[in-house]
Amino acid sequence: MPLSERAQAFLAAQRRRPAVPVAQVAAAIRETGCDPYDVWLDFHERYAGYEEPLAVDTAIYGIVHTDSYWINPGKARVKRGPDGKLYVTCAEVEGRYHFRLYQNGWFCSSGAGGPCETFDVNMEQHALLWEARETGRIWTFGLHKMPAGGLDALRSMVEAEPVVEASDRFSAFWKGRDVIWFEEIVGTNRLHLWAAKDTYERIKPLLSDTG
Repeated sequence: MPLSERAQAFLAAQRRRPAVPVAQVAAAIRETGCDPYDVWLDFHERYAGYEEPLAVDTAIYGIVHTDSYWINPGKARVKRGPDGKLYVTCAEVEGRYHFRLYQNGWFCSSGAGGPCETFDVNMEQHALLWEARETGRIWTFGLHKMPAGGLDALRSMVEAEPVVEASDRFSAFWKGRDVIWFEEIVGTNRLHLWAAKDTYERIKPLLSDTG
């Protein structure tokens, strides 16, 4: 599925460095004793070189890099996860962020997005929040327990609609008037909510069960 116009605009606004050719990436993966999966090569071709700011750090997408510190230059890092599936490190960044792209296309990281069924879904999620910040308004974030009565009242108050392209089996994203949230489907069943400051105050009564 192609990226939405929102996600395409998001990527166009990001800095992108020159990337290692895909053929070189395939060769580097084979050097690890693993055949290169199409999903890995497709990711590298489409996203390698893009930068993602991470607080005081910056992740540079890509499987192989010529000028790198955390990944050996010219090398790929392939490992096997606890479930037996292979994954490749897919960004040049300190290892504690755990940028992993699995052989089945799943992406996960520690504090930088995911889990997602595909890296495209991860980009759609980033783009949704980027678009909100571009308005210049002040946004408030809150992590909540799911309300005991469900989210129907909140959805109605802010006229929220599902954001299909940013949702998958792991999380469901919704967007309403000055509100964005996602519900954990796999995990602790929490509600991650961003709202314009004045809107957050207005919807607080619906979010009293916070965690």
